[in-house]
Amino acid sequence: MKIAYLTHEDISRPSGVTNKMNGQITQWKEIGMQTKLFSLKSSKPDSPVAESEILSVCTSKKFSRKYLAMARSVTQLHKKLALFQPDIIYTRALLYVPNLISTLKRAAPYVVEINSNDVAELKTFSRAGHWYNLLTRDLFFKNAAAFVCVSRELSLIEPFAKYGKPTLVIGNGIDTQKYKNIPSTAPEEGSCRFVFIGTPGQSWHGIDKIAFLASALPNEHFTIIGLTTQELEKELNCNVPSNLEAIGYLDDQASSEAIASAHIGIGTLSLYAKELEEASALKVRQYLALGLPVILGCKDTDLSSHSEPFILELPNTPDNISGHIEEIKRFSISARGIDRTLIRDFAARVLDTRVKEKKRLDFLQTILSQTQKKTR
Repeated sequence: MKIAYLTHEDISRPSGVTNKMNGQITQWKEIGMQTKLFSLKSSKPDSPVAESEILSVCTSKKFSRKYLAMARSVTQLHKKLALFQPDIIYTRALLYVPNLISTLKRAAPYVVEINSNDVAELKTFSRAGHWYNLLTRDLFFKNAAAFVCVSRELSLIEPFAKYGKPTLVIGNGIDTQKYKNIPSTAPEEGSCRFVFIGTPGQSWHGIDKIAFLASALPNEHFTIIGLTTQELEKELNCNVPSNLEAIGYLDDQASSEAIASAHIGIGTLSLYAKELEEASALKVRQYLALGLPVILGCKDTDLSSHSEPFILELPNTPDNISGHIEEIKRFSISARGIDRTLIRDFAARVLDTRVKEKKRLDFLQTILSQTQKKTR
């Protein structure tokens, strides 16, 4: 099976999303699939993701500029797909631009990976983008052959369920083998070290809550990966606790080493800002693959059914940090005594991408076979 993979995410710099796509493509190739990733827009012309190509470069954060960059890339996409000749297209949810649907449908049936509620999420970025998406999103989703949702909740909510598409629910996975040889360097004595992977401007991450927790636990240390010092200061209006540091954008190796030097990983803390209750955050999977106990701020598709001593699940509420400081303190003490090998083994059993990607490819093959039958 020949798969064209599409995204409008920025794949030119390291992130949880680029790590995920890279991992998926690597697994698909190992299974014998031929895959090419096309980014409709990124901030630089080069990408660390294997078998990828960036069709347009856009450094602006304005909705109008990003929209125009995507629109320009569609003509190129048509040519690239004609050359690649995929059997099926696997795409993250895309904002509609003119000629996008006809370009996709002429090339192959397309399956949409749904990672978030776009109707709620775009409200947090752009009013213009939100209203444009409401007016045009039906064109993109109703023409899809099927959906792959990263949580049960996403498969059931009205913005997606209304289309009645064949749907696979599969939480995000991680290549645990990639992390097995990265040793823990967290100090046995001294302050507890917390780590968080974030992105600027994403209110549902709850960076303000991490700052609150750092202030409430002044003897502990907190590190944020994915934001520079300047970006953290902007997020917090310069009210950065002295025990909270931002260490900027790191590639997968460097971020893994930074995580391995911590004691506890923190997940998404304000998911309700996207009007969601459940997630399968990539950051949480990386923490567990490296042997860290985790603090969850919402239900997790793969983890909430497990009552492990290295998982602290807090409610998805505005006071999930401020109302649970003592519980977090107790967890920070007990979690440091857990053998990290047990946590890594758990991640390998429950979260490894090999099993998940086999299920994903089986689903794509089924959708392709069904589509071919309809066209005969």
